[in-house]
Amino acid sequence: QTLNHLATWQQESTQRSMYGGYYADDDYNPMRHMMDDPVDFQMHGYGGFGYDTSDVPKDEPKPTITKKADAGDLAGVKSVVEKTPANKKAHVINHARRWTEVDYRMSGFTKEYEWFDITPVATAAWRGHDQIVQYLLEQGADPTLVGCPTDDVHRDAFQSAEAKIKVEDRNSKGPKSEALLRAKRCVDLLTAAKPFWNPASYNGSRYGKNARTDFTNKPTNTKELLDALSSIPALPQDKSGAAEAKKKKPAAPNVSSGGSTVKHTCVECKEDKSKSEYSRNQWSKGSDKGKCKDCIDSSKKNAKKKQKQGKVQRL
Repeated sequence: QTLNHLATWQQESTQRSMYGGYYADDDYNPMRHMMDDPVDFQMHGYGGFGYDTSDVPKDEPKPTITKKADAGDLAGVKSVVEKTPANKKAHVINHARRWTEVDYRMSGFTKEYEWFDITPVATAAWRGHDQIVQYLLEQGADPTLVGCPTDDVHRDAFQSAEAKIKVEDRNSKGPKSEALLRAKRCVDLLTAAKPFWNPASYNGSRYGKNARTDFTNKPTNTKELLDALSSIPALPQDKSGAAEAKKKKPAAPNVSSGGSTVKHTCVECKEDKSKSEYSRNQWSKGSDKGKCKDCIDSSKKNAKKKQKQGKVQRL
């Protein structure tokens, strides 16, 4: 009898939700639904599988320089900075994307929080890429800007470096592991830079449209900052690698063999990619004009997704 009663209640509840008024009109009232039938609200309304996140803005994509810093691509980071006009450099090296944290409440409603992600120099510190940390600090990157890379985590470049040390202390195979040595050098570089930076007035991680429009925070003494950074010794493997590079002459680009060393910048993702990563038609358009295969595939997938969503809405 209990099972029959439950089955009957479920059938009536579904019919009431789908056809009895809650979803029958365009003016769905979640508050009315919750007050009238809290159990059904949890099962079929915003309290169950129907959380309404239609008003949540789409997260901004990660800036190219942050992607390069995350991957440890020093040449890529330098390329982005060198291509940036002087009056926009502070914005590029300190920019952090906006993203939205969604807190799904038991009431069936959501609470949204908008945050700044961590900056390129904080990203490099978190990954233990000491050479990128040094380069960005030399270029004037502000290590005091706090970001929120994930729920309930807020840190600037100093804290990111310290967090990386803790991770490597747990995971490293010994005190001389390269990952641990690089993490420690990140801490040393940021410790050397810290006396020359006051916290920015806009360094909070909470996003605001006007919070970081102008990056006015600067080091108190640039010359002494650069001297302090140069006093931190490079790792032995970096010294030997630099010496070998000086001995070797750079090879000429191999254009005749298909242009494998020649790269074009994708007009959409702004990444430097080889000829094999473009279609013949897009490659012939030239750098900063053609789209790479990845961006074209992504556009096609998004178009198909929108098309499916449109069909669902019409149904």
